[in-house]
Amino acid sequence: MAKSKSASEERLGEQLVEIGGKVRIERGPKLKTGKATEELLSDDVTAKHYHLPRKVTNKDGSTEMVFARDAKGKVIKHGEELTYLDWIGEHHWYVYALRTEVLKDASGNDLLDENGEARTQERWVEVDAVDGEEDEALARAHEVLASEE
Repeated sequence: MAKSKSASEERLGEQLVEIGGKVRIERGPKLKTGKATEELLSDDVTAKHYHLPRKVTNKDGSTEMVFARDAKGKVIKHGEELTYLDWIGEHHWYVYALRTEVLKDASGNDLLDENGEARTQERWVEVDAVDGEEDEALARAHEVLASEE
């Protein structure tokens, strides 16, 4: 896995490196799935914002149910599968590529500019995740960059 000599690496932060302005790696928590139980949703295992539905009392004395959402936006319910970012456990490296996407309206039609051309936007899209050291993630990022040139 040889690195491309032409692509410059720029460290944008302690855990963020950009290669050639088109690919980047970033260290972050792993995305995991599990069954929603009190044990898994304990603050010792997952972050506090992941929790089962619970009743809370408001300042005025009224009560209401409070629901939490998992990492994919699904309401967390006891016994059902949830997806969560494991902020407490081991982290890994995400590899992102800068992609150009056509903007769509609510019906899925292309949004057009004043010249009738499709409006586009660039955004970073996850293309891989690498367990291991930074140099392994950088090697993978260079592979992604070479495949997109």
